[in-house]
Amino acid sequence: MYVPRMRASRVIDFMLHPTDDLYRSGWPGTHFSMHALNNRSGIGQVLYIDELVGDRRIRMRCVVTDLGPDRIAWQFMYIVKLPCWLVIKIDDDDGGARITHTIRVGYSGLLGRLLDPLFRVYF
Repeated sequence: MYVPRMRASRVIDFMLHPTDDLYRSGWPGTHFSMHALNNRSGIGQVLYIDELVGDRRIRMRCVVTDLGPDRIAWQFMYIVKLPCWLVIKIDDDDGGARITHTIRVGYSGLLGRLLDPLFRVYF
């Protein structure tokens, strides 16, 4: 997605300091809640996210696992950490920012080959 007049620093700042009201205003009816659950900012920060993905409502915790000036990644948690990550990469140019999000799902190894199809169906 390309966002005119946006900068990577603003996106990352919002992702590290979200409020439910700001999150809802970005995509009303789809984004319901996003807020920090602990006092950390950066790697190790735990967030609560409630949103629609397609027609499925997802309510989940996630932890920041990677952070840079142009990227942030979260690992999803549901009781335990899941083998699922959301990675957001932001590329600035003179007019705005191109935001790319990628969902990575899966374990490595034999166990992963058995469990991965279940996670892919869910996500």
